[in-house]
Amino acid sequence: MSEQIALSVAQELSMYELSLPNDNEEQAKMDMQVKAFGRHLCNQADEQLNDADFTLKSCEIEGFDVQVSIQGTPSMSFLPRPIRVSRAGPAECVPRNR
Repeated sequence: MSEQIALSVAQELSMYELSLPNDNEEQAKMDMQVKAFGRHLCNQADEQLNDADFTLKSCEIEGFDVQVSIQGTPSMSFLPRPIRVSRAGPAECVPRNR
């Protein structure tokens, strides 16, 4: 579940960033817009996930990368609360022939 949320947020964020004009003078402004949109996506994920079984513990945006933490709520209060952390974003390009 955490992988799906991380991938969904990263995909939406990437699509939004690609839709912005590529102008170096406006880069700082665009970075702020992307971060604001990322916070919006994290809030949406929190609303969708906020139920009796799971909660969104954290959602962090770092450039194109997204990291989410989901915490489970066990039905018996004495059991530990499991946490799953997932990260999504574009794959790093690594040259194969050196």
